[in-house]
Order: sequence, then structure tokens, then C-alpha cells
Amino acid sequence: MKFIAAPAVALSLLSFNASAELLLGAHISKSISGEARAEFDVADFDIAEDVDVTDISFFIGSKNDRNNRFLLSYSSVGIDFDKSDITEDAVGINFDWQFVYGKQQLKPYWGIGFGFYSLDEAAILNGTTKEGDGLSGFAFQLQGGAKVSMADNVEVDISFRRQAIAWQDIELDTGFGTETISTAYVHNSLNAGVAFMF
Repeated sequence: MKFIAAPAVALSLLSFNASAELLLGAHISKSISGEARAEFDVADFDIAEDVDVTDISFFIGSKNDRNNRFLLSYSSVGIDFDKSDITEDAVGINFDWQFVYGKQQLKPYWGIGFGFYSLDEAAILNGTTKEGDGLSGFAFQLQGGAKVSMADNVEVDISFRRQAIAWQDIELDTGFGTETISTAYVHNSLNAGVAFMF
């Protein structure tokens, strides 16, 4: 997947407000629940399996005079399937808006965002003529948590996030026709991060 146009637009938004503070930081998250589901259109059935998701991301962003944030992040994601003992790797670019309440040391917030992901060697394709191929997908996420000021320019972030990734439809030649498979991963995770403000 090509990530060129979207980051260019985001970076232009970051620099639009000259009074905004620059943010740099990182997050790590671990899922507390997750599910991968595949729906077969022609055969009219679906399969699902629990997954564990680990996400490490690095971000650049801005903080405006209302203390709200816009973040552009790059994520490296590991996905472990519980029953089949398969591991997948994905990378993504996320755009998140965070609405922060107050300017005290402990600040609650909620956020919303979306992202574009690329999955390397999708497990759903194992045993097919497309085995080894990857998938691209679109993500939507909601989160809520708190930010804790550790110093004037250092902030720690603890949050809960729910993310859904819908992968591109897969078309497979079964020998009797074409089967279309729709896949989606949904997980809930606990997140911790740190941001440095400039």
C-alpha cells in the first residue's frame, strides 16, 4: 500500500497552526481481547478465532491552545492466533484526534481516528493459490484515557482503545467459480505512551 499522499496531507495540517506545540513520542499496546473473522460469500458461512495483538507505534503531532491533539503515527503490529498458532505482521499509518479536558496534572481525554494498514502474508490465504500474498485494510479506532504531566515538556499517557481493521475482499478461484472472502480484525487494548513537547 502506498502511504505517500495521506502523510503529506497530515504534515501540512500539523504545520498549519504556527502557535501549536510540536509533539514527539511513542506508544505500546497489548490487547485484552480480540477476534479475527472471515466471511465466505458464496459458501455462506464464517469462521472466527481469538487473536492477541501487540502494537508499537511512534508519532508526531501537535497540541493546540485548547490542549487538544492531532497525531500522525506509524505502527508495527504483531498478531497471534490463539488456536492455529499462526503469527501475522502488519504495519499501519494512523491519524488520531484527541480531545483533552483541563490543563491540570491529570487530564482525562477521549479520541477518535482512522488508519491504513498493510498485512504481510495473510493467514487466511494459507493453502490457496494466493498463499504468501498480503492484504491492505482500513482501520477505525476509539479510545479514552488520561494524560499525566511529568514535567513541563513530558507527558505520560494511559488509555483503553478499541480498533477494527477491515481488510480488502479476497477473490479465490475454487474451480467451480469464484469465492469472495471478507475479513476483519477487532480488538480491545490497553495502551501506555510518552510524549515530548517542543
